[in-house]
Amino acid sequence: MNTAGTTNIRVGTKVKLINLKHEDKELNGMTGTVTHPFAIGKTAKGWVGIYVDSNCITPYGAKLNVHESEIEVLN
Repeated sequence: MNTAGTTNIRVGTKVKLINLKHEDKELNGMTGTVTHPFAIGKTAKGWVGIYVDSNCITPYGAKLNVHESEIEVLN
């Protein structure tokens, strides 16, 4: 099983961003696909990379790192 980072979440899993706070709270509800954490952000235990869906616009571009507690698995 190809899991993202140090999590049990499979690479390619469709997710929705939830529980983001402060300046990132506007990202809640956006969807994307899980991959390994990107070197551009936090990569510690429990973090995954997200390729944000093309209909979602973030201040970070099309990819970002989030903690596994900040995603809801959709598939």
